[in-house]
Amino acid sequence: MSSPRRNARRRRVEDRQRIPRVIDRDLMTKQIRLNAFEMNCVAHQSPGLWRHPRDRSRDYWRLDGWVALAKTRERGLFDGLFLADVLGVYDVFRGGPEAALRRSHRPPPEEARDCLMKCCSVIKDWPDRDRLLWESGVEGSGLFENGGAGAGWSAASRLKTAYGYNSWLLWLAAKNLYDPNISPADRVTRERVAAYVSELSAALASYTVLCRIQELYDALRVVAPEWNPNWLRQLYRTLRAQVRPAREKLSRLKPIGELTALGERLMEEADSASDRSARRRAAAYRDGLMIALLTYRPLRRKNLAMMRLGRHLVKVSGSWQILFAAEETKSHAPYEAVLPSALTPRLERYLDVHRPVLMRGRQVDNQANVRPAHPEHDALWVSEWGTPLNFLGERIAARTKAAFGQSVLPHLFRDCAATSIAVDNPKNIGDASLVLGYGGAHDDRKAL
Repeated sequence: MSSPRRNARRRRVEDRQRIPRVIDRDLMTKQIRLNAFEMNCVAHQSPGLWRHPRDRSRDYWRLDGWVALAKTRERGLFDGLFLADVLGVYDVFRGGPEAALRRSHRPPPEEARDCLMKCCSVIKDWPDRDRLLWESGVEGSGLFENGGAGAGWSAASRLKTAYGYNSWLLWLAAKNLYDPNISPADRVTRERVAAYVSELSAALASYTVLCRIQELYDALRVVAPEWNPNWLRQLYRTLRAQVRPAREKLSRLKPIGELTALGERLMEEADSASDRSARRRAAAYRDGLMIALLTYRPLRRKNLAMMRLGRHLVKVSGSWQILFAAEETKSHAPYEAVLPSALTPRLERYLDVHRPVLMRGRQVDNQANVRPAHPEHDALWVSEWGTPLNFLGERIAARTKAAFGQSVLPHLFRDCAATSIAVDNPKNIGDASLVLGYGGAHDDRKAL
């Protein structure tokens, strides 16, 4: 006589014998769908993942970050991308939204449609006609022929213009106005562009709308070189006259001397703060040096971030020189400047003492988690993890906001320097154009 326990055991054995047949019959005949999960913010529902050296979630605001995500999904044969969204501010805790806003607890992120535009901005996804016209229009010229309108553009300019043109194509598709069989110029009509501008203006700042029209115009110069849109140029001039800054700039400008003093103070405090770890002191010294360097040499953020030892920072005859090739600058002109002597001992102390500390990274997080040191690299600015510092703008913004109550982003250092020249030394107002990058190629060998 069989017992209930014996019968249950027999059923489990029979189930295990039947599993391979079920797998062969069901799973092997079904198609697997792979979907990625993302959120347009610094970190999504994977707390702590931002600490991984290969994590790029901090690039959520950068176009190249979304393009890299799209290419990764394509390589992995993903079928879709789920974008988590937050439609409103959490306002239940303590009877209002103040607590959530104060701690940045999941506020509404950027419009999901903008993220999709960034992901879809890969040129190879365009219609064949547009893609071929674009590729021929950005090719370089030979000895006996002229190149296309975009032949002399930098890689960044091409990407920016392609993104703007992609935004136009997606808008046409959303309005059921997109026809891949007609020429790019025939898709552009006054009525469509007017509706495009109206919809952009309802969601974007006036300067961003201006950029979209400029990108559309530049893209048409490439894909429709025979077209002469005088009315589109007039629209650009009209929009340019109506541009208003999204944020008031004047109140955020600081005298260049105050910014220099902040950088010097951060470095001095880092050297004297015996109660902090060596890594924290090194990070504070690094931030102070970046701020001080920007006051003497107000580089663009991209150039400041890309600095490499032995390439962009070179010691020649006892003095340090900052060098950038023409293809590395926004003005397409080579840049050469001598580091002021006041910063030389500060820089050399960073290279000899603090940068090696940062290069070791957080080798030990706690007793249970030991991290290997990051491989050697030649980046001038090093993060606390030992990797090249990719978010230096945020570090400078945080330091300046703590000191002045308002953040001063790296780009504003140029305006601060030019304003200080105009106020403190108006006889040399011509130097302001060099600071702002309007003077073309120059060899700037004097401290501002």
